[in-house]
Amino acid sequence: MVEITIERNFHAAQQEIHNSNARFRVVCAGRRMGKTRLGVWECLEVALSGGRAWWVAPSFPIAQVGWRPLRRIGAHLPGSDVRLAEMSVMLPNGGEVRVRSADNPDSLRGEGLNFVVMDEFAFMKGEA
Repeated sequence: MVEITIERNFHAAQQEIHNSNARFRVVCAGRRMGKTRLGVWECLEVALSGGRAWWVAPSFPIAQVGWRPLRRIGAHLPGSDVRLAEMSVMLPNGGEVRVRSADNPDSLRGEGLNFVVMDEFAFMKGEA
């Protein structure tokens, strides 16, 4: 199997978050810090290693913020299958990134995941 790598350039604050080995990482930062970019790259790195990642947002319109760069970058990965209707990027090694909405918390049940980005967490229902 061919190993796929992606090149990303994090600034110092992003790199510090990326390097953390904490089980949970909460990022509270202002606009333009690069939280979305960091989360997108982290999801893709999990998928490139064969794992399953989700990008979860309070609603589908808000989820578009993460989906746009995910699908753009995912389309450039060799052998990737970007599924627009499912809002997912599937990789030939079995790795995947899916975009989900937390507007129906029951829809988030039942999946075994390796990584999750909870975008705009403060605006999600408590049940999510």
